[in-house]
Amino acid sequence: MIYFELKNETGEIILRNTDTSFLYNQFKKKEIGYPGGRLVLYSNDEDLLRSNKVFGKVGTAVASFIESINNHFLKQIEVHLHTLKKIHAQLLQKIESIVPNPLLMSAPTYGAQSALVLEKVKSQPEQVTEYLLFLKKRIYELGAHMYSFEILHMGKLLHIDKKSHNIKQLILGVWHGFDDETNKRGLTCQFMFEDKIADDNRIVLDYKTINAALYNFFDNAIKYMKPHSHIRFYMEVNEGAFSLVAQMYSLRIESYELTKVFELGYRGASVAKSEEGTGVGMYIVKKAFDLNGLTVCIVPDFSKAENISGKQYILNRFIIKGIVSGY
Repeated sequence: MIYFELKNETGEIILRNTDTSFLYNQFKKKEIGYPGGRLVLYSNDEDLLRSNKVFGKVGTAVASFIESINNHFLKQIEVHLHTLKKIHAQLLQKIESIVPNPLLMSAPTYGAQSALVLEKVKSQPEQVTEYLLFLKKRIYELGAHMYSFEILHMGKLLHIDKKSHNIKQLILGVWHGFDDETNKRGLTCQFMFEDKIADDNRIVLDYKTINAALYNFFDNAIKYMKPHSHIRFYMEVNEGAFSLVAQMYSLRIESYELTKVFELGYRGASVAKSEEGTGVGMYIVKKAFDLNGLTVCIVPDFSKAENISGKQYILNRFIIKGIVSGY
């Protein structure tokens, strides 16, 4: 049996697979250096401990394995930090546009600060109303991001609380969280089915995970849709089974990529040419749908293509299938 401790450059233990304090009397230890620090192995295998050559090979392999896992999680943390920093900057910018920090610093007490804020609210009610709505959307975005983090790292360990929902209302709720971006790019959302269809055929879903799925779906769609275009939703129900189709002109997805885009870390060939995209969003979509008993696939129509500013947009259909309530 082999136990390990991974130490950084300063000797701090950053990873280990057991409490090694009970091993000292039963196991012997050896250390090996690696680019990020030192690896300490504890073992009762005499052959391993006797041969420096064997130990060196085993130690190097273990260090490489652990380092690759560590780098994987560091990359995921970096992705989440990027999103959190972006949302934080947006919130800070809006708040300080109403009440600049130097203004509050000039007030010596909480009461004086409250009076300054109240005066601002009274003098700029329309602007404050607009900013409150903006802040509400960003808070919603933070919630969706936190749930995405849970889906990414906890998977089936997540607590799922499924209830009956109107899918159109869920979609609209998430879509309007992107109003700033959609208005800038001239994007609209259209429903090609009657309200009654969604209301009569409610779907049993976990609210937090399905919202995370829709948030990540729209986050990707809005970035890669053809400017000044629309996303259309179609819904069909047959004997308790529903099919929800999201149709849009967006960046070309090659045939070999139709399943790969749902893999963690994969960036499409068209997307990889730009600086946008982390390869996490569509993975979250797929995982969240799986947790809710839904399937998703992409059906592109390569015969319908448009080239704009050096980018090719084709008609892509994202097809989501599942069972409606009562079945």
